[in-house]
Amino acid sequence: MMLGRRLFSFILMLFMAGNAFAGDVITEYKLPEKNAFPIGIRVAPDGSVWFIQFNRNILTRFSPVSREFYQFKIPTSKSGASGLAIDSKGNVWFTQEDSGILAKFNPQTEQTTEYLLPDRNTKPVSILATRDDKIWFLGWNDDTLVRFDPDSGKFKAFKIPTPLSNSYDLAEDSKGRLWFVERAVNRLTFFNPEKELFKEHLIALRVQSPRGTGVDSKGNVWYVQLVDQKLSMYDPEKNKTSTFNIPKNKGTHAMLVDKKDNIWLIQRTDNRLVRFSPAVKGFQTFDIPTKNTLPASAGLAPNGNIWFTQIGTSSIGVLNVKAAGEMASKLRVRFKPPKDIFK
Repeated sequence: MMLGRRLFSFILMLFMAGNAFAGDVITEYKLPEKNAFPIGIRVAPDGSVWFIQFNRNILTRFSPVSREFYQFKIPTSKSGASGLAIDSKGNVWFTQEDSGILAKFNPQTEQTTEYLLPDRNTKPVSILATRDDKIWFLGWNDDTLVRFDPDSGKFKAFKIPTPLSNSYDLAEDSKGRLWFVERAVNRLTFFNPEKELFKEHLIALRVQSPRGTGVDSKGNVWYVQLVDQKLSMYDPEKNKTSTFNIPKNKGTHAMLVDKKDNIWLIQRTDNRLVRFSPAVKGFQTFDIPTKNTLPASAGLAPNGNIWFTQIGTSSIGVLNVKAAGEMASKLRVRFKPPKDIFK
């Protein structure tokens, strides 16, 4: 049940991106303020880029065309706002982990509506707007999957079967099922909203601290096994998992699947993005030009570009997929037939 709702006008602040650092593939845009700690980046259907300045409690929009930042103060102080989702109407939804609130920002009216969670102790993370415009998120601390219906204004919580699961990273497949990883108990889990049933899949006996969940166009579910540094693909139809060794790294922080079914990894300490092509079965790394930027989250743009936040330098960046080019197999077979082969 919704306990309360508050409507606010956001204060609008406009800043031009002071510095843009451009490489051949990656371009970086510096935020106006230092120590903003940008996280939770997502790209709207119109190409505008949205993210949270965690340390400043500000929702931010960046225009790639004008290179301008628009900043909107979040009404609840010390909200702990983190994850973002954008629905089909362009509304920006975000969870406030420290205040037990789900919020919706309307870009047209520049107003926000805040909904108090039924259980204020729930720590909401991994927000997702599904194709039917329902809003879902996980309560990492109380083993809940929560649905919010914007039409009725009502919440409904579903209890994840395994306790102390530390669940993160929601994704939706073509059948409307929701997938996520249970980091503390080594499970990949899906939830059927129609039947309201969970099914858990044990990843491995050894603890892997799985991270990132994405679904490709074929229905395969992708995630990362952090301990063994493997990218994993689970085929629900065959109940089979394939793994690929990620190039040596210090940890993957975020993951997404693009429109061509390439898998993108954000590796914070390594200061790079990594692309995996299932067709080629190979990895390609892209170093960020500026050192020690600490990339944190990633969002996919309608044109296929990859946007990411950089908490170490109070910046955001974009990887141009056209400039990056297509991956090609390193395996080439050369055959020179003998001159008399057709005699």
